[in-house]
Formats: sequence, structure tokens, C-alpha cells
Amino acid sequence: LVGNHSAMHLDYGNTAPEKVIADMLRNEKQMREHVGYEMDKIFRPPSGYYNEQTLHIAKDLGYKTYFWSMAYVDWDPDNQPTVEYVVDFFQVNHHNGAIPVIHITSSSGVKSLDKLITMLKEEGYRFGLVSEIE
Repeated sequence: LVGNHSAMHLDYGNTAPEKVIADMLRNEKQMREHVGYEMDKIFRPPSGYYNEQTLHIAKDLGYKTYFWSMAYVDWDPDNQPTVEYVVDFFQVNHHNGAIPVIHITSSSGVKSLDKLITMLKEEGYRFGLVSEIE
């Protein structure tokens, strides 16, 4: 699945509705034009900034909004936590139905994936799509 996370990473909690709509539609258009993929109708507000209006806009555009349940500071490529920190964070915070965020810019997140996947599978967890969540 490839969902909408915005085109410009605006603060949707403090952005005029017409700009939120334009930003979400711009992201859809860029995906369609540059990748040839019709974006799946799942949405996560950038930085988790939203308000009730944002949720209504997403719904009106046909999106189902999902939030994360596990996140740590990993988005700055020049300020990465250690692999040990990431693994410890997951050991303490994972739970049934967890939706973790690991940013693509996170070198420590990428380096941790094998350990994390192995650990979680050994505990009986499986991996799925947010679209499977009711």
C-alpha cells in the first residue's frame, strides 16, 4: 500500500482547508504522474498534526486516516539513535495492533529491522497492512 502523507508536509492542524485539500490532491497527482500508481486511500497526517477539519477533509476525499502507536525521533539522518536504542524501544513498546513509524531516512531503523522482525516473529507477531485493521 502507498498512502497519502501530504505533498509538502504541512501542519494540517493549522492550515486552511483549501490548502490541505490542494496539498493532498497534489500528492495524489505526483504519485500518478511520476510513478504511475493510483494512491491507496489511506492517510497519515504529516507529523501527526491534525484537527477535526483535517479528518473530515480526508474522509470527504475518500481516505481512511491511520495514526501510529509507536514512534521515536529518527527522521534526522544526522542525529540517529543507536541500533540498541531502537531494539530496546520496540521491546518496551510493542503491542498487538502496533503501528510503528520507522522513517526511510533512519539508518538505525534500517539496521534494526532484521533484529526487530526476528524478535517480533519469535513472539508470535505477524506483519500486515493497515487496511486490515477494522
